[in-house]
Amino acid sequence: NLNSTKCSSILTPPFEQKMRNSYNESNGLEVLNVSLMILQVGGRHIVDLEERLCTCRKFQVDMFPCAHAIAAIRFENGNGYRFCTGMYSSASWRETYSQPIHPLSSETDWMVPEQIMSRRDAGSNRAQEIRAADAAAMPPLPPQNPTAAPLGGAAAQPGGVAGQGGAPPQATMQIPGQQVVMTRQEMQQMVAEAAAQAVQQVTNSLSQATAMSNIVAGSRQNAEEDESSYGGGGPPHDREMERMAEQLRQLQAKVDGRAERRARGHLFSADILAAPLPNNYKDTNLVFDGTSDPSRHVRTFENMAVLHGYTDPVSCRAFLSTLQ
Repeated sequence: NLNSTKCSSILTPPFEQKMRNSYNESNGLEVLNVSLMILQVGGRHIVDLEERLCTCRKFQVDMFPCAHAIAAIRFENGNGYRFCTGMYSSASWRETYSQPIHPLSSETDWMVPEQIMSRRDAGSNRAQEIRAADAAAMPPLPPQNPTAAPLGGAAAQPGGVAGQGGAPPQATMQIPGQQVVMTRQEMQQMVAEAAAQAVQQVTNSLSQATAMSNIVAGSRQNAEEDESSYGGGGPPHDREMERMAEQLRQLQAKVDGRAERRARGHLFSADILAAPLPNNYKDTNLVFDGTSDPSRHVRTFENMAVLHGYTDPVSCRAFLSTLQ
């Protein structure tokens, strides 16, 4: 290329113009030192001259100093050309065309085989193999029920009338790529198990409070006996007894508060499946959005029943009552 031999600038003409534009745009940008080689430019961007980085990302992506980098380089009395990659230089341009490049011959002189051999064996399909491997790794799904209601619709009942006789009502949990059908009885059983776990937790807390109360009572009795043996002076047990009594009061208050929250009434009821979500419902703010396996979805639902009354929000996509 004759143009490369005639180029006398450091960079090729397009990048020489780009360098001038960067210098012009850097005028008026305020530069402050963060460290020796890291500077703040324009109040918003950080430039690292040693690593050749800028928060606008043009410096590292183009390997060419942006306006922020030029402002930092000028602040340090540097040369912007030193921070360009060598492939933009006119020397690289001339080196590229230093070897002779012969033109192609006429298309009629090309030697093309009649049949092009394929590098891939016939019948193999990488995409199908990947899909088959993914399908084999997926957990088995429960049997599908043809009478299950889609999200936003009623279940199809025998006799053509929804809600009268026939199979028990069901709900469909929408999970990407699959559907999981659960009957009302299965959901009621799950809620009952969650309630039993909550009762067990309260019982354990009451047992701890009773044990602590017995310990404090025993310590108080021993202190009274020691006080009588000391002739009324009293041993130095008062501080320890007060500490244990305070722990007992805190534990009792926690148990009472938890029992009070349980007594306010539970979020879930027998008709929890009465209002499934519509097909067009979308909510990106759910804590659990149903993108994992069904067992995790069920565990999340159980935790909602157990932890009802806590301040942290727990949501489940498939049940409308949990979104209120």
